[in-house]
Amino acid sequence: MSLLLIVVVLASMPFWSPAHLNFLVYGAVGSDPGEMGFSGRFKLWSRALYGIQDFPFTGMGMNAFRKVVPVLYPLFSFPYQVDVASAHNHILQVGVELGIPGMVADVPLWTSLLRLLLLVWRRSPDSDYRLIAAGLGWGLIAQFLYQMTDAIPLGAKLEIFFWVAMALSVAVLRRSGVVEHERLLGGFHLSDGMPLLLWLLVSFLAIWLVEESLYTALGIALSGGILIGYLALQPK
Repeated sequence: MSLLLIVVVLASMPFWSPAHLNFLVYGAVGSDPGEMGFSGRFKLWSRALYGIQDFPFTGMGMNAFRKVVPVLYPLFSFPYQVDVASAHNHILQVGVELGIPGMVADVPLWTSLLRLLLLVWRRSPDSDYRLIAAGLGWGLIAQFLYQMTDAIPLGAKLEIFFWVAMALSVAVLRRSGVVEHERLLGGFHLSDGMPLLLWLLVSFLAIWLVEESLYTALGIALSGGILIGYLALQPK
């Protein structure tokens, strides 16, 4: 029954109006396709950078970009009624809505996930788990690259797919036998607390530098996040 429904929906798409198709593709993230060329994206990225400079500690708040930007950083080339829900860059989106500490905490999620999937793919004795790890890994890479020029707003319902992929990745690690064979600890539960300490140090250093050199601060935040993600999965 579900397969029949999918076939009917796909077969009827050529008869849909452009407005219906635009809503299907862009309605979930609130973007207007007519304004989202590279010039439009550069404008959004510059507004996100302004927001990170003005709200380095806490950010604007989840899903607040669409409300704050028209007031504090107007996009004069965009029609006022256009709902621009995100900065169209995942890293900047996290930084502007959750602050620099949120950005430093978000990057390790990606790096540690990809690292544990790589461990499963390279060292699991079960070929099925290696194939699952490869599929999840390439899917996460594709999502990350896509979100460098677009982004799902934080807290949006579509974000659940990322968290499902994260849960599946951890489950594959636990079930594949790699943990037992390599004696690895997952997550931020290292006995020495190094990832948490690094998160605090990198966050405060980046915040301290954000007024003097925004790009230096962002570089420190990103490189520190990558290092934390690497250290979050270490041998005993």
